[in-house]
Amino acid sequence: MSAPGGSVLPDQVGSQRQQSVLIIDHSADTRQVLRTALERRGVLILEAKRAEAGLKLARRHHPALVVLDLETIPAGGEAVRERLDSETENSRIPLVVLGNVRRSEALLPHQSVVQKPYHYGPLIRKIELLLADSKQVA
Repeated sequence: MSAPGGSVLPDQVGSQRQQSVLIIDHSADTRQVLRTALERRGVLILEAKRAEAGLKLARRHHPALVVLDLETIPAGGEAVRERLDSETENSRIPLVVLGNVRRSEALLPHQSVVQKPYHYGPLIRKIELLLADSKQVA
């Protein structure tokens, strides 16, 4: 349920009834496929093309999960994980990293790695499982 241009309708975020997923990916096609599939499952979508904009959304809206394409950031997943932990109230936000990840990054806590190239079906199932897990913890 994003507004035109990928922005979020503010009154929809923060609802206890609806989980949100932040998608940080430079590819409009990837964002649209994930948004369509997840919105059909009742998930509120926040999206950003760049990591910095995504981190601002995470600080403001506290999503249940973040999907991050490594091509959007020069510093790698470790830097984003550290900033998510330090700049958001919930330092346990699950992070699904899309891309070719170094072994050290793959071992970061609360992080799942989906290697490229990937298929959307398994990626969406992974997101659903992580969202279900986060509901049980909350």
